[in-house]
Amino acid sequence: MPEVKLATRLYCPTITQVLTGHGRFPAYFNRFGLAANALCQCGEIGDVWHYLSSCPTTEFMRRQIRTNDISDFKALISDPRNVYWIQQISRHVNDLTPTIPQ
Repeated sequence: MPEVKLATRLYCPTITQVLTGHGRFPAYFNRFGLAANALCQCGEIGDVWHYLSSCPTTEFMRRQIRTNDISDFKALISDPRNVYWIQQISRHVNDLTPTIPQ
């Protein structure tokens, strides 16, 4: 997490995944040997930063986010409209990323 103060608030699982990077992101799965590679379907490293800043598959959703600095998580999640679109991005990534076999 970028700041400890952010941890004191309660967030839904999708926002927590984005804040921590511990979600169904190819790079995260690959880190633990749960995915063959760390790549997004667009060919770039599939981590949180990629989906929030440059992935063509999330472009429409990213354009809806209202902030001048996407790396300022505190400002980013202070606007409920941004939280909605971040949730949509996280859900989109969840849909793209295959389920881990048990």
